Amino acid sequence: MKKIVMILLLGFISLTAQPYQINYSVKIENCDNDNSFEIMSGTMQEGESFTFKSATFPLEYTSAQFLYNIFVGAEFGIPAGGLTENIDIVINMGNFWCDLGVLEQPKGVMRLFSLFVEITGETSGYNPNGYYWFEQNKEAFLKLNMDKISYFLTLLNINDPNKIEVFYVNENSIDKEAIRKEIVNNQFIIYPQHFSLLSAGIIDGTTDVSKIDNSVPAKFELKQNYPNPFNPTTKISFSLSENNYTQLRIYNILGKEVASLINDYKKAGNYEVNFNASKLVSGIYFYTISSGNFVKTNKMILLK
Repeated sequence: MKKIVMILLLGFISLTAQPYQINYSVKIENCDNDNSFEIMSGTMQEGESFTFKSATFPLEYTSAQFLYNIFVGAEFGIPAGGLTENIDIVINMGNFWCDLGVLEQPKGVMRLFSLFVEITGETSGYNPNGYYWFEQNKEAFLKLNMDKISYFLTLLNINDPNKIEVFYVNENSIDKEAIRKEIVNNQFIIYPQHFSLLSAGIIDGTTDVSKIDNSVPAKFELKQNYPNPFNPTTKISFSLSENNYTQLRIYNILGKEVASLINDYKKAGNYEVNFNASKLVSGIYFYTISSGNFVKTNKMILLK
């Protein structure tokens, strides 16, 4: 009897230890945003990967062929142990290609490409407004051939591929947390810890947000910018004691918003923002942070 129970228990453990399944689809939208073309689809498990295959687009999407060709031969995968459920994943290239060039959005950010990665979990469902995080800080990967993106480097007169940064795009800002890049063996590799709007491009330095450390502060805090007065760059430091949706905005003396530095979900921690006000005129400005119930405003002076 004990042997039977043990066999059943081992069988149960074996079943529950199976890797989770991933149903994937790669598609692109038309310029009117009212139709899409599925380029490829398939099924894999966590710990496996798939390769972007060559494809010939229908006439309506012909202009997007040059952009997709950058991804042909690229490898995409999710690590073993990164999931807690079966998922459906849609890698949507959107209608970014309709601009026929480099998209400067948010302001000061030149996006070379963007992939809107949509996840529907078997138990968690679909959450279009939130990040889909992997377990235990696991990282997915997108391995691009450096030769494939040489066109964009030439277009921007860039000789150093390290100037290309990877980030997530939110409504009016970018998020460089929980994502990194690596250039090795003629591959440009992107490692995201969650999925949303994944992008690569050039940042002009207007806003640079970095997490100083992983400690959890005891309280919320917005420090005085330094230096102050400044010309044209200054640092704004703040602390978040809780994970929350966070906004950091700059206003002129008339109360008009002139810059949005942060507009996304931030984890608890200590942060530092490098703000470049080279496009603003001299004067008194106010910077306001809001995160959950915490709201605070400080004054700063731009003196050119």
